[in-house]
Amino acid sequence: MVKSNSEFCISENQFEKVVGRLRSLNSFNLAAYKEQTVMRRLARRISMVGCETVEEYLTYLENTPAETAALFNDLLIEVTSFFRDPEAFVSLEETVIKNLINKDVSEIRLWIPACASGQEAYSVAIMLAEALEKAGQTRNFRIFATDISEEAVAFSAAGIYHPDMLANLKECYRKKYFYPVDDDRFRIHPRLRTRISFFKHNLLSDPPFPYIDLICCRNLLIYFKPEFQQQIIATFHFSLRDDGALFLGSSEGLNSLSYGFNCLDNRWRIYRKNSEVKLPFAAHRLRPKPLQMNNQNHSLSASHNNNKSRLLDIWDSLLAMRGEPGIFLDSNHEILHINGEVMKYFPMIRGRLSTHLLD
Repeated sequence: MVKSNSEFCISENQFEKVVGRLRSLNSFNLAAYKEQTVMRRLARRISMVGCETVEEYLTYLENTPAETAALFNDLLIEVTSFFRDPEAFVSLEETVIKNLINKDVSEIRLWIPACASGQEAYSVAIMLAEALEKAGQTRNFRIFATDISEEAVAFSAAGIYHPDMLANLKECYRKKYFYPVDDDRFRIHPRLRTRISFFKHNLLSDPPFPYIDLICCRNLLIYFKPEFQQQIIATFHFSLRDDGALFLGSSEGLNSLSYGFNCLDNRWRIYRKNSEVKLPFAAHRLRPKPLQMNNQNHSLSASHNNNKSRLLDIWDSLLAMRGEPGIFLDSNHEILHINGEVMKYFPMIRGRLSTHLLD
């Protein structure tokens, strides 16, 4: 089978080599993206580095480590702005935000996957802060903004923008939520920045964030093949609380999984979770990834410690947020982490201390 583009042709074997290089970088699954998008951006990279054939580019890719990262960043779609499609945000405020600020939860939780350069995450934070202020309420809220790109996460977390990137932002918001860093840059105010946690996260393979009230993922699904779109939608359904909301791009939809949601605004693709059904979510993603042994680079002890660290990362991000008491164990019943008040469930421990739960 040959995949074609107006400028070049690439064989199945050549395409798999490119996929392998990107997967070695950070588990990026290029095969999940629509071929037309991949071919167009791959052709751009081949032209930019001055290669004339795919085979010549593959050799260049193999011999130039920095090119793998450059190709990865070029493949990511990062077109965004503050309050992109203002009418959509007006609808979001009317259909979701006004009810959300009155929700009976200890903390309002939002997730912004594929946050790119951060404008959408900050837009939603501004909207929520404004709604709370208008209602005279003081509520805790936390926004989890994620992206597969380390560069995107670092840029977003810094929260520094040039004036042209603030063009779609109301002047009153710019003055209220940003302050000048120098003559041509503005930074998000700490009172809003502290509400947002930025993480590197692979939407197709990493554990999702739980107990979410609103997910905003606009203009990402359109770049994935249908089967991966369905996987992501099922993940969102799993992450949302029973009455949680989903905000997609205007060109996106739920397709065969529409029964998992109730439509709030069809034009702007705003939905509420239908808690009476369960979508086919891959539950194995909640488990830590298998331990990858590399005898040349890591000892067994080091790998064991890395695996424990990975387990603790998952515990901290998925379970500790819930605030319920519990003990996290490994497969040998060794205690890795204790959360909350657990002693009332156990008799008083006396004598020599062991980290094995059954001792």
